[in-house]
Amino acid sequence: MESSLLMIFKEPTYIVLCVIFIISFILTCLIFLYSKRSVIKDTFIFKIIVNLIIVTTLHSLSYIVYYSISDSKSQTPPYSPLCYLQAILLISSCQTEEVWLMIITFVCYQGIINRKYYNMKHNFSLFMGFVICINFVYPLILMLVYFFSKVLGPFDTYCWVMKNNDRYSFALYILKFTNIILNCIMTIRMLIKVYKMDKSIEEKRNEITFCIKTIVFHVIAIV
Repeated sequence: MESSLLMIFKEPTYIVLCVIFIISFILTCLIFLYSKRSVIKDTFIFKIIVNLIIVTTLHSLSYIVYYSISDSKSQTPPYSPLCYLQAILLISSCQTEEVWLMIITFVCYQGIINRKYYNMKHNFSLFMGFVICINFVYPLILMLVYFFSKVLGPFDTYCWVMKNNDRYSFALYILKFTNIILNCIMTIRMLIKVYKMDKSIEEKRNEITFCIKTIVFHVIAIV
């Protein structure tokens, strides 16, 4: 087992994945530390962004939970608990982060276009509803379907949906890219509406910048 682990840590790809996770973890910690001094720490939108950041960090972590190379496949059972854990983390975090992005874009849209602002004092139950449904209910339903369909397992060097189960992997891509497309449509619509609003150039610039930040979150989650 020790030689197997040493071989894995000598793999350049695995080292890169570990570095990405470490960077993601450090950035997450820095954001939490910064938020302790910031006035935005108790705002509705920041709490949602925190959920996205945590899920994105979990997504980075999932890639290093299990790693299989040619010399270690015979020593590490392909259906080990770590293999299942990686498949569950990969699928649930990948899907969940896209939904959180949708919520961020929606909240931004409501604030900029409809002038409807959410806050933790008056919308705490809504926030908790988002947390429970997106972080727990949605991924749990997904994982129960995939687990009892017996399609989770080795996929090249990591664990995901096993090969020759195209309809299950295709379904995940459909869900992910549906969220991405809807998010892009909402963001583009928000940019167009801001541009058409009867406001000063400075106001438009500020709100367009705010819209663009939602696209940045989108790119972060895709990566």
